[in-house]
Amino acid sequence: SLKYALDRGINFIDTAYWYGHGASENFIGNALKGVPRERYFISTKVARYEKDAARMFDFSAEKVTKSAHESLERLQLGYVDLLQVHDVEFAPSIDVVIESTLPALQKLKERGLCRYIGITGYPLSTLRAIVDKSQVKIDSVLSYCRLTLQDSSLANEFSYYRAKGIPLINAS
Repeated sequence: SLKYALDRGINFIDTAYWYGHGASENFIGNALKGVPRERYFISTKVARYEKDAARMFDFSAEKVTKSAHESLERLQLGYVDLLQVHDVEFAPSIDVVIESTLPALQKLKERGLCRYIGITGYPLSTLRAIVDKSQVKIDSVLSYCRLTLQDSSLANEFSYYRAKGIPLINAS
């Protein structure tokens, strides 16, 4: 169970609406009832929603703001530690992420609904391009499948992100 993991020192919880279309966030919200908030660091994601490929992603400020509020309700929390933009490579362009999505997350951060802002994705060049162009401070970058036995290309990015003071999260 989640409490079992917390009792053994695991304290980073990563979820998203996309994981079960809200089921993961609901499960985690219920599992965390009664757990002191300082015992865990929780992240969730915005911008990836529907099973239908034509409606799967929405990076608009309105949708990500609404989604963040809905995630907080499912998680039964007043804030998340990290709010991430899910799979940025599927945005119509990185300019949408830079000009719409990230500023919306910045407003949520200023309102205390998240402590940190992150981006996630597969193409390392896209992640780097967003970091380079964003006026919003990006607090973390999550890359998946890029630090494995088959692909260790994320290791080539360590010095770049270290110099920027941006922590990397390796997934999958």
